[in-house]
Amino acid sequence: MVAGTGPPGACPGAPARLRSLPPPPAHEHHHQPRRRDRHRPAGLPRHRPRQCPSCHARRLAEWSLWLDEHLLAPVPYRQVVLTVPKRLRPYLLDDRRRLGRLSQVAYRTLRGYLQAALGEPEAVPGVIACVQTFGSLAHAHPHLHLLVTDGGFRRDGTFVPAPTHDAAVMEEAWRRAVLGWFVEQQWLEAEAAQAMLGWPHSGFGAHIGSPLAADDRAGVLRVARYAAWQPGGRVTAALRRRAHRGRAGGGPQRRSLCGGAPPDGP
Repeated sequence: MVAGTGPPGACPGAPARLRSLPPPPAHEHHHQPRRRDRHRPAGLPRHRPRQCPSCHARRLAEWSLWLDEHLLAPVPYRQVVLTVPKRLRPYLLDDRRRLGRLSQVAYRTLRGYLQAALGEPEAVPGVIACVQTFGSLAHAHPHLHLLVTDGGFRRDGTFVPAPTHDAAVMEEAWRRAVLGWFVEQQWLEAEAAQAMLGWPHSGFGAHIGSPLAADDRAGVLRVARYAAWQPGGRVTAALRRRAHRGRAGGGPQRRSLCGGAPPDGP
């Protein structure tokens, strides 16, 4: 995606603008250790920038400002969430580089889907892909949150809005693309992939969010920050609050937090 000036339907010079983009902001950590760190329970790790709520919020704020000023074109957007079944998730967690390859598969899927929907074989969408490795219960669940232009760009930079979307068509294209990639990498046999194509409930998912208007810049940036959010900071903050309650209310919570046996009862 590119920042552009002029009417929402056109982004002249899009490829040149992409090449001249400044890099995303580099986050510098300025945390000062607190005196109360000496009261930290033995089982709780020390402060880490990637697990600090303040540091993560600052990174998201700087990143969203960079998106607004340099990357996002003045066109409508949608959020797309793509998931894979439980059978395939361990292959993606063994090597984190595979998650990057999964994002490339997702982009090719979205590009083919939009080109077919628009009837424009050379139109390309703008996509920001954020990899998440956790689910709502903080369990291992690699999936993708993508901020996608609601249409595609022609070679001359003209934006073509997309018609109505069909999540079932996108899900089937996503399923075939991922299974084909797994067979190509020899992580899955062709017979097993063919059998998974016949599953009535495949475990693959494609969620297409509500449209975000071109002038709803705050909404677009809010969705981008949500897609890039990571739970580490809030989990650590929750553990700190739990440890504090354990010191104030007795020892059971403190012992369980430090690795001892949990207390009896509910």
